[in-house]
Amino acid sequence: MPNIELASLHLLIKGRVQGVGFRHYVHQCIGVLSIHGWVRNLDDGRVEILAEGSRKDLESFLIEVEKGPSLSQITNIIRTWEKGSGKYKGFQILATVFKPG
Repeated sequence: MPNIELASLHLLIKGRVQGVGFRHYVHQCIGVLSIHGWVRNLDDGRVEILAEGSRKDLESFLIEVEKGPSLSQITNIIRTWEKGSGKYKGFQILATVFKPG
């Protein structure tokens, strides 16, 4: 069986992406794909995703994430591809990150 190189995809998604079920939608986008990582809201209104898996699975995942749930409206996505770390198991919906102050 060939050794598939692990890739990492970091996404910062801007628009109407909070309060519309976006994190749960992202979690559902995993489906049968072998993707690990997390999704969370940021206090500036964006959604952040860190996903690891094969490049092929991540590209399929990205296509679905870019559609967004029906009530969302994405205005910008910053995509960063890197080599995967392999440190994530499963895919989690994390709490919103608030900056102190």
